[in-house]
Amino acid sequence: MFRKIIRGIIFIGFSVQILLGLAWMACNFSSVQDFAEVSTGIYGGAVRLLGKAYPVMYVLQLLAAAAAGGRLVSRLCLYAGGRDQNRDKCLNGGRGQNRDKSLNGGRDQNRKKNRLYALWGSLALMTLPMAMQCHMALLPYSFVCSAGLLQLSFCCELLEPAGSFRHSRVFSHINFYERSEVLGHREIFDPVPFAGLWVCYFVQALLLPEYIFLGAVPVVLMLLFKSRGIAGAKMGLKVMVLLGVAAAVILAACSLDGKQGAENDISGMEWTLVKRLCWPTLWVDYERMPDEIQEATADAVWESTYYPGNMDRVFKPAIEAAMSAGEAKPLLAEAAACSWDIHGPMIIRQVGWDVLGYCASPVILQVQLSGGAYESHSGRNYEIMRRQAPVLTKLYVDYGSWWFAAAAVLTAVLLSARLAAGEKSCFRGKGRLFVVAICFAVCCISWYTLQGAGIMDYKYTVFINELWFLWSLYIQFQR
Repeated sequence: MFRKIIRGIIFIGFSVQILLGLAWMACNFSSVQDFAEVSTGIYGGAVRLLGKAYPVMYVLQLLAAAAAGGRLVSRLCLYAGGRDQNRDKCLNGGRGQNRDKSLNGGRDQNRKKNRLYALWGSLALMTLPMAMQCHMALLPYSFVCSAGLLQLSFCCELLEPAGSFRHSRVFSHINFYERSEVLGHREIFDPVPFAGLWVCYFVQALLLPEYIFLGAVPVVLMLLFKSRGIAGAKMGLKVMVLLGVAAAVILAACSLDGKQGAENDISGMEWTLVKRLCWPTLWVDYERMPDEIQEATADAVWESTYYPGNMDRVFKPAIEAAMSAGEAKPLLAEAAACSWDIHGPMIIRQVGWDVLGYCASPVILQVQLSGGAYESHSGRNYEIMRRQAPVLTKLYVDYGSWWFAAAAVLTAVLLSARLAAGEKSCFRGKGRLFVVAICFAVCCISWYTLQGAGIMDYKYTVFINELWFLWSLYIQFQR
C-alpha cells in the first residue's frame, strides 16, 4: 500500500509537469527565443533554409524528443521490466481452450497499456523545463539530447538477455545470438542496434564538434561489453578499461577549444587550465604572471576580463601573435599554477558549482537565480525563456525545479522500500547499462567543466538531467 501511494504521487507530479510544459510550449510556438543564431554547420543551414517557417524545426525537434524518449522508456522500463511476467500471467491465467484466447488478449491489452506508458514517460522527459526550452529554440542541443536518449535505448537492447525484444523482420534470417561460455547465456548480437548507435554518433558529431569524442563513449563501451575478451576479464581490468576511456575523452577536451589550425595554436591542456583557473581573477593576478605573458597581452587583458568568452576571442590571439606555441605553453602552465597557489579553495568551489550545475541543473538554477552561485549563463537563459509568458514561465520553472528534487527523494524512498523487502530484481541485468549512462554523464560533465570558468550553461547537458527522471520512471514502472 505504501509503495502504491508513492507511485501515485510520482505519477501525479510528472503529470502536472507535463501539463505545465505543454502550456508553455503552446505559448512559445509562434516566437523565436533570443539566442545567438547558429550560422555554421548542418543545423545552421537547415535554419536558414526554413527562414520564417521556423515552427517546422520546433515540430521536428519535439517529434524527435518524443520518439527518442518513448523508445528508451519502452525498452528500459516496460519490455525489460514486465513483459515476461505479464506473459507468464497470461499463460497461467487460461486453461485448455481459453489458454490461447487469454494469451492473445493479454498481449493486446498489455501492448496498449505499454504504449500509453511510453508516451507518458516520453512527455515526462521532454517537459523538463530546461529540455523544453531547448526543444523550442533554434539550437542543435535538442537533437543532440534526442540522439543521446536513442543511444541509451540501443544500448538497452544490446545488453538485455536474448528474447527480451522483437527483432526486425528484415534481419529475421540472421542468427543474432552467439553462445557466451563466460556468461553462461546467449548474448544478443543484433546489427540493428549497433547501426543505430553509429547513426546517433554521426548525428551528434555533425551537430556539435565535441561529440566527435563524447558521442563515441557509448559506442566504445558497447564494443567492449559485447566482445568476449572483456566479458571474461577480471573486474580490475574492466575498471581500468573504463577509466582509460573516460581519461581519453577528458584529455581530448583540451584539443577542441578556441581557434584550431592557427600557425601558433596554443590549444591544449595548458590553455584549458588558464581559462579554467585564471579568468575569475585575471585582472588581480595579471602582474604575477610571467613577464612574457604580460607584455604580449598588455592591450588585451582589460577587455579579456569583461566576459569569459573573451579569453578565446581576445587573450589567446594576443599570445599567439607574440610567440610560438612551444614558447607559450610553459608560460601558460606557470600562470595557471600561480592562480591555483593563490586561489585554490575558491577555484575548487567554482568547479564544484559547475559540476553540480551540469548534473542537477533544475536545483542549482534556483541557487543561481538567487545569487548563491557564481557566473553562469543560467540567468540569461531564464530571461530569454520568460519573455513570452513570464508568469507561466516562473510557475513552470519553479515547479520543475521543486519536482526534480522531490522526484529524486520519492524515488530513493521507493527504492529503499523495495530493497528492505528483499526485492532486488529491478537491478538484474542493468549493471552494464548503468555503467554506460554514468560514464557518458561523467565524460560530458568533465568536458564542459574544463572549457572555462563562468560559462556554465545547462543547455549543454539537458540529456544528463533527463537521466534523473528516467531513473524515477524506471523505479515507478516496476511492479
